[in-house]
Amino acid sequence: MRALHQNTHSQSRKSTAHAGLFALVLYLAAAPLGLSGCTAHLAPDYDQSIVDGLTDANTKTMTLFASTSSGTTASTFPAREPTYNAIIGQFDALRLEIVARPTPPPPFFLAPAAGGKPTDSSSNAPSAASLGTIVQTLTRMKTSDQAGPVPPDVVAVFKNSYEVSFEQAFTYEMALKR
Repeated sequence: MRALHQNTHSQSRKSTAHAGLFALVLYLAAAPLGLSGCTAHLAPDYDQSIVDGLTDANTKTMTLFASTSSGTTASTFPAREPTYNAIIGQFDALRLEIVARPTPPPPFFLAPAAGGKPTDSSSNAPSAASLGTIVQTLTRMKTSDQAGPVPPDVVAVFKNSYEVSFEQAFTYEMALKR
């Protein structure tokens, strides 16, 4: 029994030693990459046209919220409908630009394991998801406005939802400027 215990203990020590040796070899192989000034590019490039589009759409949207802040009625909706259509279309177009933007592939050490599911990082960009939420929010607001009336507190809820999503999208896009 004692010999079996010593043999198991010896195998465990060998396994630990092999794991430690493997980690050391991996570290030594990767160290020159980190020291060579080679950096992994994990995010898409900054795109001034996207930021400009976001800024423009935000101004138009905040103007819409200012004009509806005291509530709306169905009878006045036709005057606002073109504005809704323009800003919803602009945000959706920006979302598509972000999804279609070239994104660098992940470095080899972050790539999915064999058989793993690859991720499309451009479609997972936080700004694309936030713009999708903005489009949904403004579309719901448009539908509510068309049915009317929309009281001021409901307009404020739509505005708050919009602001959270816009801040997320804009912050991410500006962070790419690095």
